[in-house]
Amino acid sequence: MIDRPVDLIDNHADLAIRFDLLKDSDVLHRRLGRTAWKLCTEPAYLERASWPARPADFAALSQVGFPAPVQAENGEAVRALVMGGMGVVRFSDYMVADDVAARLLVELFPGQLDTAPFDITALDLTRASGPRRLAVFPDCLRELLPGRA
Repeated sequence: MIDRPVDLIDNHADLAIRFDLLKDSDVLHRRLGRTAWKLCTEPAYLERASWPARPADFAALSQVGFPAPVQAENGEAVRALVMGGMGVVRFSDYMVADDVAARLLVELFPGQLDTAPFDITALDLTRASGPRRLAVFPDCLRELLPGRA
C-alpha cells in the first residue's frame, strides 16, 4: 500500500485500489465503497504530549503520514509509527476502526472533524476475457468495506 498513483502497466499490476475521487481515467474502475477520515493517535502519546483541548491545538502535535514531518511510504508503516507513539495520523475510518474499538488508538475530536466520505475505487486493466479471479476480487472487497457501493 503506497500513497501515490500506480501505473498498472509499468508496475505489472493487475489491480489498484484508490482512495478519493477518481480523476479522469481510461482504466476500468469500480466503486467499492466509501470511507471518511479520522484523526487518531496512540493513547500514551497523548499522555506525553497532552490531550489537545480544541482542533486548533492539533498543530502543536507531531504528525505522522505521507506528507508530514515523520513520513513513511505506505499505510501499514504509518500505522506502525503511530501505534509506536510517534504522533498523530489521519486515516480512513475503516483502517483504524478495530484499533479504536480495542483502545489501541484514540480518535481526536470525534464528531468535530468529520469529513465527507470519499470513494474507494478498484482500477484494473482486465477485460471481460481476463482471469476470473481478477473480476471476483473487487467484488469480495466490496463486501468487506463499509459504505458498500
